[in-house]
Amino acid sequence: SSAAMVFRVASLLCLTFSASATHKDVDGVVNSTQQVISALQEKGGVAKKRFANVSEFNQKLDEIGNRVEADFDAQLYSEKMDDFAELARRASEKAKQSSSSTNASIAEELGEEAEAALRNMTKVGFE
Repeated sequence: SSAAMVFRVASLLCLTFSASATHKDVDGVVNSTQQVISALQEKGGVAKKRFANVSEFNQKLDEIGNRVEADFDAQLYSEKMDDFAELARRASEKAKQSSSSTNASIAEELGEEAEAALRNMTKVGFE
């Protein structure tokens, strides 16, 4: 367990520093290690209580999912997806036209139109 691992590390540290450390230093390390162990044990107990009843947790997730599903507007979502697809098509088309244009000013204008369509894609759903 993590508490045992912390204890082993603390013990190793105590042995390592015992040659040059005073008794007071060792007591300090032991006390601070005990505080860490106590904190970990407390957090472990809280986690066990919090997640002890998985079926209750799953039931709450189902309730949240049902509420979200009830509020979901499929028509609006479909419209936004259509808008997004149209902007993607337009951006791609303008980019192809820009790259195949032999006139630099027209290519630049088409490139700007492609970039504008891409920027608008990020705005779909935020209007």
